[in-house]
Amino acid sequence: MFLEVNGLWGGAVLLVPVSLALLGLLISRSAARQRRAGKTAMWGVTMFLLIFCGLAAFTIGAFYLPSAIAMLVAAVFSLGRKRDESAPG
Repeated sequence: MFLEVNGLWGGAVLLVPVSLALLGLLISRSAARQRRAGKTAMWGVTMFLLIFCGLAAFTIGAFYLPSAIAMLVAAVFSLGRKRDESAPG
């Protein structure tokens, strides 16, 4: 029913937060050896997702707010994560 009312454009807008979260995951995983780049990517994507939720708060933003909060919590916990000294690399 959603696509009948809004068309394919509405479906594309729904993919923005999902693709942002996927982008953050891929960048943070590929930059695992470079801690700073991974954390920067995580914080950047988290901020974009929170901004998206704020801009779309009265429509679909509220539905993406739990995932934005989860990403914010993950970004905060990544600040306290210490690098394992015994790990190679």
